[in-house]
Amino acid sequence: MSEVFNTIKNRRTVGGMNDQVPPKESIDRMLEAGTWAPNHHLTEPWKFIVVTGEARDRLSKALKKVAYGRVREPDSESGQKKIEKIGNRLFLSPVIIFIVYVPSDNPKADPLEDRAAVAITGQNMMLVAEEEGLNTQWLSGPIYNVDLFRDALGLVGDEEVYGLMPVGYSSINKQGKRTPFEEKTVYLDK
Repeated sequence: MSEVFNTIKNRRTVGGMNDQVPPKESIDRMLEAGTWAPNHHLTEPWKFIVVTGEARDRLSKALKKVAYGRVREPDSESGQKKIEKIGNRLFLSPVIIFIVYVPSDNPKADPLEDRAAVAITGQNMMLVAEEEGLNTQWLSGPIYNVDLFRDALGLVGDEEVYGLMPVGYSSINKQGKRTPFEEKTVYLDK
């Protein structure tokens, strides 16, 4: 089996990351791999925001403010727990990479194709992280595109958070399980 295929099969979303900060060189390799995602018309419709240190505190506070407006009964005990849990997403690992969709001004660009390319950047980054011995997760959702949080991240215009990727080290070892491809594949030859 090829190295690439093994990396794909071994990569898992893993939580429980510790505070050990990954080397900047490993993060940089992940980011470079992201830039090699295929994209129609070479629009490169992405940018990356790498969040570490005190920036996590600042963004966590902004995320909690957004969550307060979105959680049912935010002042109740259960509402406060939900808000805290949402805000703590910025502390799942010592490094969080926000993967941002940047609309192209190329008249040939198709936003659907460009968004697909942005998703592929995340896969490329996760595969390199696996090779670097790092663990990752993929998180997404509309809460990251509420104006208050977008402003805290420094997004402009129509840029949008497509996903965020906690990156770090975990002692959890998850085994993968997938439906056999034969059950999800149709061959057409006529």
